[in-house]
Amino acid sequence: MLRIIQVDCYLKINPRRLRVVVMSVFQVVLSTRFLTETGPGHRDHQGNRVAYGESEDGTTNEARANIITHSARRPTQQRTSRRFDAMLRSRLVITSVVVLISLLGVEGQPCIPSGVAPAHWRTEHWNNHKDMGVDVYLYLFNRRVFNERIVPAYKAFANKDDLKPLIALLREAIQRIDKGEPFYKDAALSGKAELQEALDILDGTTYYNRNGDYRPDDHSRKTTREDMRVYVEGQCSLFLILFYCVPADKGVIPEVQLTRSEFGIYLTDRLEWFNDFVLFSHPPHGGEIDQRLWEASEFLSKKDIQEFQRQLAKVPSPPKDSNLRKEYENLSAILKLALADADLTLVMSQA
Repeated sequence: MLRIIQVDCYLKINPRRLRVVVMSVFQVVLSTRFLTETGPGHRDHQGNRVAYGESEDGTTNEARANIITHSARRPTQQRTSRRFDAMLRSRLVITSVVVLISLLGVEGQPCIPSGVAPAHWRTEHWNNHKDMGVDVYLYLFNRRVFNERIVPAYKAFANKDDLKPLIALLREAIQRIDKGEPFYKDAALSGKAELQEALDILDGTTYYNRNGDYRPDDHSRKTTREDMRVYVEGQCSLFLILFYCVPADKGVIPEVQLTRSEFGIYLTDRLEWFNDFVLFSHPPHGGEIDQRLWEASEFLSKKDIQEFQRQLAKVPSPPKDSNLRKEYENLSAILKLALADADLTLVMSQA
C-alpha cells in the first residue's frame, strides 16, 4: 500500500488521471475492511474487541484450566491488540489523506510538486510508467488541416449520420498515395490497405461489427449505426489524422517516442523536467483533442513548445554519429518547425 501511496501522491489530476482517486479509494476500502474484519482479536456480544486467546469475560482460554498461570499474559495481549488497531487506523488515515489530496488537485497540477516528492519516489514511478506499457509520443501536427478538414467531416457523421465527408477524405487519401505522395507510416497506418478497408466499411461494401464477427465478402448484412460509430471513432478517424495532419514532407521524422525508448531514457536521465513532462506534471496548455477522434492526446501551445525547446537545450548533445544524436537533432528540428509555422504545433499522445 505504501508503494501505491507514494505513486498516487504526486500524479497530476485530470480526467485521465481519475484512476489516482479510484486506486486510493480502493485502498481505503481494503484498509477499512481489514480493520473491521481482521486483526489480533474479535468482537464480543457487546461489540468490544477481544484479543485472540481471550474469552469474553477477559480470561484466556488456557486460563480456564489455570487462571493464575496465564493471568499475566492478558495485559500483554490487550496491549498488542491496541497497538495493532492503532497501526491499522494510522494506515487508514494516511490513505484517506491521499484521497483528499488527490481530490483537491486543481487544473491538472501535481498534488505534490515534483521538487517536494522524494527523488526515489519519482524514479520508482518512472520505472512503473515504463513497465505498465504506457507510451508517450510527441507528434508534429498540422492543426489547421485538422480543424478545417477532419473535425467537420467527423461532425457531419456524429451529428447528422452523414458519412460522405469521411468517405471523400478516404478516397482522396488513396488517390494521393497512388500518385506517390509521401505520408507518415506507423503501426496504426502502414499503407494504403488500412485506408481502403476503412473506405469499404464506410461505403457499405464490407460489413463490420465491433465483435470482429465479419468478413470482407459478407454482403448479406449491414453495419449498424452503433458499430459504425465505434469503427469511425476507434480506427477510421486515426487513419485520417495520421495521413492528413502528421506531415511527412518537412525533412524530419514527425513522431518522437518519449517513454520506453533509448532516447526517452536519455532525456529523462539527464534532466528532471522531461521526467516530469512524460508524467504530465507539466500539462500542455493547447487544449485536448476530442477523445472520440484521438484518445488521450493534447495540443502543446506555442509557449509550451518554447519551454520544451529551452529545456532540451540544457540536455548535453549525444555523441556524434550515434542514433541518439540523430534523434536529438530530429527533435530539435521538430521544435523549430512547430515554432516557425503558424499552422503547425505539437501533440502529446498516450498509447
